[in-house]
Amino acid sequence: MSSRYIFASDREKDLLMSNSGPNPESAPAPNPAPQESSNQTTGKADQAELFTVSDRRVLAIICLILLSWAGLRILVLSNWKREEIVIHRQAPITSAYVVDVNRATWIELSLLDGIGEVLGKRIVTFREEQGPFQSIEELRKIEGIGPKTFEKIRPQIQLTVPDSADPPK
Repeated sequence: MSSRYIFASDREKDLLMSNSGPNPESAPAPNPAPQESSNQTTGKADQAELFTVSDRRVLAIICLILLSWAGLRILVLSNWKREEIVIHRQAPITSAYVVDVNRATWIELSLLDGIGEVLGKRIVTFREEQGPFQSIEELRKIEGIGPKTFEKIRPQIQLTVPDSADPPK
């Protein structure tokens, strides 16, 4: 009676064969496993290969194509061929800040170029003590306003001479 056995490893097969001498019944019999197919063999040949050699080659080619496409796509999306960015800037808008020296507060005067808080307060104090300015040249009488400062603030100063009916602020 011939029966087939499935061995878990070659070692078990060798062990069984070495023990099979004149008395085959004395050797421990391996547990027979049910056969799934009639063409199944023993040992490592038991395990059916998932992919054949040609299948593996086709899968390798497909993987290479996909990896190449993904690499090229990354290069395209990362702007590999970068173009120079040109930024067109508008010319700065200059707004003329013009102050009427007979009506401005010291805060408004301190915003002029070359006039700070101290000179702004001196101009207001001079105007309150002497009355409204009759000409822009009277600003030179104030301590701290020299020819350079006066020429710097001249374009930003406006003078309206109040009527005698308008009381000064």
